[in-house]
Amino acid sequence: MVLFFFTISSEINLVIMNLLLTKENPSLMNAIAIRTGLFMMFGFIIFFLIMYWMGYGSRGEFHLFNGLFQIFCLYRAIRTYYILNPDDILKGNYLYGVAQGLRTSVIGVGGFALLMTLFLYWDTDLMDTIRLSSSMGDSLNPFTANLFILTEGLAIGLIVSYILTRLFEVASKMI
Repeated sequence: MVLFFFTISSEINLVIMNLLLTKENPSLMNAIAIRTGLFMMFGFIIFFLIMYWMGYGSRGEFHLFNGLFQIFCLYRAIRTYYILNPDDILKGNYLYGVAQGLRTSVIGVGGFALLMTLFLYWDTDLMDTIRLSSSMGDSLNPFTANLFILTEGLAIGLIVSYILTRLFEVASKMI
């Protein structure tokens, strides 16, 4: 059921993007990145708040779910870009796909990291719990935690964007 919803939602988004944006519009990459990046950011926020309210906010194991959700969002962003610009993938311009994924990650992860910085300044108990379970000790503060979130998210975004772009290129040559 959920997969069906995302498939229908993705197809509706593509139709809307086709109607609103054309190849001549240079803001196509920005529009896709903003739309998918905000979806990613709100997904991260909702997941964190649910886990926090359930008492699992300090559990680091849930990064795996954030990573899987980020991969899903990057797939949607790069796929949408290449559907709207099939010439780019046929020419082997993989940099456009990587740039699309990185822009999406900057918006999604950057917004989430900023929110987490503010949240960790507000909830000192959570920050203390994370600090005690960390090997950094007292040098870990909300700002350095923000840097870790941002670095991890952007690294995943860059690597996954490159891999997905190459997979799209291979798939387009098989058709």
